[in-house]
Amino acid sequence: MVIYELAERREDWHVLPDGDWGRAVLGTLLCRGCVRLRRGLYPRPIDVRLRQIGSRRRSVTFVSQVGIGIIHRRLLDRLGEYLTDFALGEVYDQQGARIDDFRTFYSRHPIIVRGSAGSEVKCCPLCGEIFYPRKGAPYVLRHQLGPQHVYQAGMTYVDEWLAARIDWSKFRDLELVAYPVRDRPEDGLRLPGDPDWSAMGLPCRQPDFKVYKTPGIKNVDLKDLQIEVKARGDRETKPVLPPPLPREQPMQFKYFAGSIADMGGFAGETKPCSLCGRGGPCFELDEAICPELPEDERAGKIGCFDCLRAGRFEFRHGTEIGMVTEDGLIAEQTGEPYLPEGFPESALVELRRTPRVATNQEEVWLTHCNDFMAYQGVWNPSDFYDHAPDGDGRALFLEMTDPDGQSLWDDCWYDRSRPLGYWYGTYYVFKCLHCGKLRGNWDVD
Repeated sequence: MVIYELAERREDWHVLPDGDWGRAVLGTLLCRGCVRLRRGLYPRPIDVRLRQIGSRRRSVTFVSQVGIGIIHRRLLDRLGEYLTDFALGEVYDQQGARIDDFRTFYSRHPIIVRGSAGSEVKCCPLCGEIFYPRKGAPYVLRHQLGPQHVYQAGMTYVDEWLAARIDWSKFRDLELVAYPVRDRPEDGLRLPGDPDWSAMGLPCRQPDFKVYKTPGIKNVDLKDLQIEVKARGDRETKPVLPPPLPREQPMQFKYFAGSIADMGGFAGETKPCSLCGRGGPCFELDEAICPELPEDERAGKIGCFDCLRAGRFEFRHGTEIGMVTEDGLIAEQTGEPYLPEGFPESALVELRRTPRVATNQEEVWLTHCNDFMAYQGVWNPSDFYDHAPDGDGRALFLEMTDPDGQSLWDDCWYDRSRPLGYWYGTYYVFKCLHCGKLRGNWDVD
């Protein structure tokens, strides 16, 4: 007896969750310990917002790092009636538009593909998720399969009966990889749910997890995201999906390519501007440079995007080469204005008319090629793996990070047998507008 993995012939792109969505649902949909789907939510449908999906024709895949499957509707039409013990949800893009060709799906009871001696097993102490770094040839244990025909273990599997009833030539992006089904494990381990085999050792151990702390969504009240977890079995409620953050406003900045959620002092709504009276996306003026308003009158006042770009108010910025103020670039050591050779003075004006990055500590804007770099957003360890050309996330982190900040990765990488999944810092990414180089820095809350 075998079961078949629905393996992608060519994984053209990882499917990446939208960072704002991931931070918003951490602790409700995603576990704060292992940052994976909390399966105790079953049978609630789980909707996701993605920032990258790759080919719109891929048949079945999963969302990187969080353990939620993505299935194309043409394959769902064939498998749908056999998805017992699965819950389905919707897929949205970063702007909140539904991607109609795909659905999410997750199993209430995922299986574990086992290995040989030397394999390890650990359990997240917060949600109970099993982590199994496998060694040796893969196989599945019979007692896990039950009466279903479709299974999930990160990837998706079908049994022999169902595999023989589908014309797989219609799904050319997939190949069926056979996994033998065995009665007893070869790893010498007894996992939760296993029979009480003799001489199989103790169930899995709990690693020393640190609770993953999200940097949060700045200037957005989480209660406005309407994230709720209701009682299991409540099928009448709507899928769990935070509404998209306000992206419809035509705001563009040379030095800021991150999301609205990363803009320090963003008011979060379309309100009347305190300077021009027109409605639009606005920023708090409390700490802004605003000659039209005395400093003691700026509290509670807001200024719109158009007034920012026109220079009616501006922002001071901390950078690695000094403080950008209304008086120019101020050297940290001398407190005097200066400008590095070859650095354009127009860049100072452009940066002052750019929102500040919402950081835990002091903002430090990075530079390269005699110019300020463009802020890209917050990265987690998984983003380094996804962006590294050779998949070596640690090497990319070290390349992007100055020596005095390089300890973050190894300080958090407790289990070297699997990729780093979380850390205690918030990492801010910048990109050079001239050569494309990536750099970053980090802080803690």
